Amino acid sequence: MQSLKRRLSFRKKKEHVPACSKPHQWQEDEKKVREGTCCYQVKYLGYIEVFDSRGMHICEEAVKALKAPRPSDMDGYLSSRVSG
Repeated sequence: MQSLKRRLSFRKKKEHVPACSKPHQWQEDEKKVREGTCCYQVKYLGYIEVFDSRGMHICEEAVKALKAPRPSDMDGYLSSRVSG
C-alpha cells in the first residue's frame, strides 16, 4: 500500500540538504557571534517561570502565556481634590 501511495503522490519531494553543505549562509553570523558584535532587535515581553529548559514547545507555551491578556494590577483611576 505504501508503494502505491508513493507512486500516486503528486507532491514534489523536497531534497534533503545537510546543513554542512550550506555553510556560506551562516558564516557571517558565526563571525559576528564570535567577535561579540552581533546585534538583534528584540521586543521585551516580560518574564515567566518555566519548569524545563529544553524544547521548542516550552518556549512556545511561555510566549503564549506572555502574550495572553491578563488583568493588570494598575487598572484604576486616582482622583484627588483639595478644597478650602
